[in-house]
Amino acid sequence: MIESEMVKSNSELPRTLYLRFTDESLGFARYDAGELLPFYYSNYKFRPQTSLVVNLRNAVSEEPLLAAPAISTHVLVNGPVTLVPLSEFQEEDGAKIYDHLFPTEKLHRVFYETIPSTSSVLLFSLEETICATFDSLFDRVVYHSSFTPVLRHFSRKNATLLGTSAKRVFVYGHEKGIEVAIFDE
Repeated sequence: MIESEMVKSNSELPRTLYLRFTDESLGFARYDAGELLPFYYSNYKFRPQTSLVVNLRNAVSEEPLLAAPAISTHVLVNGPVTLVPLSEFQEEDGAKIYDHLFPTEKLHRVFYETIPSTSSVLLFSLEETICATFDSLFDRVVYHSSFTPVLRHFSRKNATLLGTSAKRVFVYGHEKGIEVAIFDE
């Protein structure tokens, strides 16, 4: 791993950009799938007295890892999530289900990702102004829940170790929160 201050030129940066978005910071990583090195990373702490959108714009103007263009940008979002059985999921109902479980006055986008090993769909959201800011600053933005890779990894691992009839419990701790998922079969 190479910290962003050590980047010599934009031309040596991998073409895929990953952003981990939380309430307090924005983490950056650049690497290409299948490549072990180089892996560049950096963390930008938000200024608490400044709005989130201004913090995002400041991070983009100050962060060396963002100087080079990226083929795609993947945003990992922390926040409330819910799982819906894949057999019962209808795309057009995703926002209704999420809004029922996590009501908010703020305008937001609801996203979903399938987790085949659990036969479920994970719903999550991000505030619309933040999505619009990311969409205006980066090309080809794809949003992911930070809980998705955890569930994908451990559901496959436990399914092979425990068999399909065992209950599986997943606990994911991050910053000031804990996400828990329990699967039966």
